[in-house]
Amino acid sequence: GEGEGEATPPEPPVVTSYNVAATEEPVLKFKLALGGMSFSAIPGLEGQIDSAIRNSLHSALVLPNGIKGVFVDAPLQLTPLEAKAVGRLSIKVFEAEGLVDPDAWGSCDPFVGVELGEQLLKTKTVYKTTAPTWNAFMELLILDPDSDVVNLMVGDEDMYKVDTLGSLELKVRELK
Repeated sequence: GEGEGEATPPEPPVVTSYNVAATEEPVLKFKLALGGMSFSAIPGLEGQIDSAIRNSLHSALVLPNGIKGVFVDAPLQLTPLEAKAVGRLSIKVFEAEGLVDPDAWGSCDPFVGVELGEQLLKTKTVYKTTAPTWNAFMELLILDPDSDVVNLMVGDEDMYKVDTLGSLELKVRELK
């Protein structure tokens, strides 16, 4: 009959629930208002309400408690690239110092570009500095760890062009 001898591809993993909890007391900032009136205008009341809300949220958010939820009718939709991936590469871009402005203005507008196959990611551009801080997190999909190569480039963003300040090529198989 139809389909005999054909292997059925395995179903992709599906996330159906989540659990979020803090390990320390979170810093909570909020403003209490009702109908445009702020509770902070009522002497003594804001402190009591503020304390009650903070205590309730703390007991709900900090381990061993947490927020639990279920995704209803939300099957995981993978892109074709995600369906082919065998892993993920996480990159954290912190900062740079001592960058040299190729235009000799004294400062540059640096960013970091990351490329892995067809995947291109970029940090924000930090303007007018030779010591940028990005603190950017990037995640790339690994399709073939034996042949995938990650290219990193520090660029200077100008109005009409991008100057390369430095670059690095890393083979995924050599990363640990």
